[in-house]
Amino acid sequence: MNNRQDIEPVKTPEELCIESETRRDVHKALRELKSRDEKIIRLRYGIDCKSCTLEEIGNYFGITGVSVRRCQNISLEILYSKLKKTFYE
Repeated sequence: MNNRQDIEPVKTPEELCIESETRRDVHKALRELKSRDEKIIRLRYGIDCKSCTLEEIGNYFGITGVSVRRCQNISLEILYSKLKKTFYE
């Protein structure tokens, strides 16, 4: 038996379009990062894969979790800058 909390609201065509365009813009901005930085962001936030911890990502690249966080933070600043330009142009 479904209760009201289990039912997701239906998205409008406009919401679906905005979501699709946003996803496209994020993927485009990610591709502009250095390969390793792109992979770190994708792994950290589960973009097209399962999300991973800083330690898991560090083990994958052979670096510390602190280094992963540093790369993540720099990459997020770059992404924010690129996406801000995209949304406000």
